[in-house]
Amino acid sequence: MLLLLSSFVPTDKEYHRDIQGNEIFSYLINDDTIDNVLSELMTNGLKIHSGEDVGKTIIFAYNHKHAERIVERFNALYPERGSEYCQLIDNQVKNHSAIIADFKVADKMPQIAVSVDMLDTGIDVPEILNLVFFKIVKSKIKFEQMIGRGTRLCKDLFGPGQDKKEFYIFDWCGNFGYFSTSGNDIESTNVKSLTQRLFELRVDIAKELQSAEHQDVDFDKQLHDELKTMLHKQVASIRKETRPYLSIIEPFRNKDNWKCLSEVDTMRLKKISHLIPVDKDDEETKKFDVVMLHIMLSHIDSTVKAGQMRQVVINVAALLQKKGTMPAVMARIHTIRMVQTAQFWENETLDALEAVCKELRDLMHLLKDQRSNKKFVIDIEDEYSTSEDDVVIQTSYKQRVIDYLAANGNNETLRKIQHFEQLTAKDIHELERILFEELGTKDEYNKLTEGHPYNL
Repeated sequence: MLLLLSSFVPTDKEYHRDIQGNEIFSYLINDDTIDNVLSELMTNGLKIHSGEDVGKTIIFAYNHKHAERIVERFNALYPERGSEYCQLIDNQVKNHSAIIADFKVADKMPQIAVSVDMLDTGIDVPEILNLVFFKIVKSKIKFEQMIGRGTRLCKDLFGPGQDKKEFYIFDWCGNFGYFSTSGNDIESTNVKSLTQRLFELRVDIAKELQSAEHQDVDFDKQLHDELKTMLHKQVASIRKETRPYLSIIEPFRNKDNWKCLSEVDTMRLKKISHLIPVDKDDEETKKFDVVMLHIMLSHIDSTVKAGQMRQVVINVAALLQKKGTMPAVMARIHTIRMVQTAQFWENETLDALEAVCKELRDLMHLLKDQRSNKKFVIDIEDEYSTSEDDVVIQTSYKQRVIDYLAANGNNETLRKIQHFEQLTAKDIHELERILFEELGTKDEYNKLTEGHPYNL
């Protein structure tokens, strides 16, 4: 189903996309322009509550100052809406995570989020009905990702049986024209649930493990058998009332039909993934499972790329290590430390990946308070990057130092330090080269040592 888009392009003769420096401020950070943008949104934007409220809206602002002024002008123009109706969200706002969490809830304010880069990608709010492009976007990939914020389907948004079928785009900076995009080729997307993604990943892994290459390996065969047992139980638990899909479901209630899945079988199974009952695991645990299963699939299927998922595991482990006062963390500290080393990923095996998943998945709830930390990113609201390029695994600075010391015991400068010998100016220079250039940056060093020289 195609989405109906409204693109509002500026008609001001003095506006053009390639304006630079102060000129951009004269156009964007201008009260008359801002008032026009807000008036157009409040008058012509898609509305809910029988037209009383504009639907959930993201205004993509140019910078913090621009966003602040937009919020100020909204409050001046529409004081009856209250101060929470339109709110600024960027990294300069201390409670931006709480505002984003509220924005994701249909019945909570803000109704309008003025964003500086934070909501461009990776946020899933099906209730979004309006996107306002109030800044120039120069990357087509990013532009399409920003448009994706509005493509989520939403049932009963306008009342019982009245689903979201369209969203509006207000383009005030000529982005559609710049990218030669009309909007007619943008289709609605039904975001897959975590349960769906997990089911489909397990189907793919199970199919890959059917080959003789894997059936000859004890662990691979065991994992294959366990996955198919789990998948069979999930399909068997689907309610029989789902008549349109009975022709797919019924054959797979028979365990014998799982012995050797074909490409057609996997395609048919994925068509019923949305019917799989949701289990009791929490969101954080399921997201970690998705990450680990995707890495496992990439390990056995070279056509699948894991993108930055390995880095996600390293980042999560680093945060868990900081919670050493918790017994559950210390019980798994060996695994937590191991996945932060480059050696683990260079020599990764399927059984090791499965062990990491089992060891760490139950610790994910401990990181709920880290959701606002940029290091803790298990973001699967957008499709994962499947770049063909190799991704560099970036372990922590501290771990890189530890690895270097272990591998370079014969380094003369390091030997002197270990034996408390006097360092020469040349030694100091060599040490700084290692710490500030070879292993990372001076900022990373200062962050680790809190400014205390060579106090690792």
